[in-house]
Amino acid sequence: MSLFKNKDYSPIIIFILTFLFYLKTLAPTFLWSDSSKLCLFVKNKEIFSFSHGIHPAHTILGILFSYLPFDLAYSQNLMSAFFSSFALALFYLLCRELIGSPRVAFITSLTLSVSHTFWLYSVINETYSLLIFSLTLILLLGIKATSSNKMYIPIQSGHRFRFKPATDSD
Repeated sequence: MSLFKNKDYSPIIIFILTFLFYLKTLAPTFLWSDSSKLCLFVKNKEIFSFSHGIHPAHTILGILFSYLPFDLAYSQNLMSAFFSSFALALFYLLCRELIGSPRVAFITSLTLSVSHTFWLYSVINETYSLLIFSLTLILLLGIKATSSNKMYIPIQSGHRFRFKPATDSD
């Protein structure tokens, strides 16, 4: 089963368009409050701590993005733009699956990309873009699993995860 039924490249187009748009409007440096706190967690590599507001997944991914050839603040803001654009591509697939119309799904995804709150948290270092990406991915996988009438479970084989249909004995 191909990800792009009938050669639908709309998710890639949505990702590229929104990423370029967010890149153009990206915050160039630190902002107040959580944005700067999250950058400090990345700078100090505080993955596991007992202080308030620790986000280990965001910090780990932030550390990976900090190796990009940009200053720390810009690379962290870039991470938010990346995950927001990726979430919009997944949102397109989710809408197309639920609604059935690629045109409506495309317009809906682009409309969401420029909504005030989504845009705001896509261009600054915040955990919301990673959260929306994760939730959209989970929803899409859940919808795909239920629409195919097959539930898939992950099994590990060596260093790779594979998915096999669940049976009554699992």
